[in-house]
Amino acid sequence: MAERRVNCQIAVPDAIADGTPVNAFRAVKDGDEWLLDFLVLSEKDGKAVVVSRVRVTSDFLAAVRSRLDSAMLDGSDVSDNVVPFPRAGGMEVN
Repeated sequence: MAERRVNCQIAVPDAIADGTPVNAFRAVKDGDEWLLDFLVLSEKDGKAVVVSRVRVTSDFLAAVRSRLDSAMLDGSDVSDNVVPFPRAGGMEVN
């Protein structure tokens, strides 16, 4: 089944506009969902700090993987379309 895409305005708050540099990533299974952690790792100290964590369904994780694979293979800019979570209900945006 093809992923559904929505063309909409995307607001990025100033506080996160520049992004947060990370040098490590992990995916943690949590029941039927996944936690995606983006980390700053110090191999010297043997420690890492999670700087961002998102929770997604397995269906959505598959959509993310597919979208990343496509973008990396053809170098396309996919920033103008939003891919909603499969089976997700609506959420209010302030």
